[in-house]
Amino acid sequence: MLWVYYASAIFLFGATFTFTRAKLMSSGREMDAVVVGGKNENNKCD
Repeated sequence: MLWVYYASAIFLFGATFTFTRAKLMSSGREMDAVVVGGKNENNKCD
């Protein structure tokens, strides 16, 4: 039964990743800027 837990965790992680990526792509933000910490022209962090 442990493999069911791990398989569902991997599946749900993939679903969350896909949902988040689709949401970011539809909002027009750059994916690489979000991955490196959200630093882009509109959000300058020092």
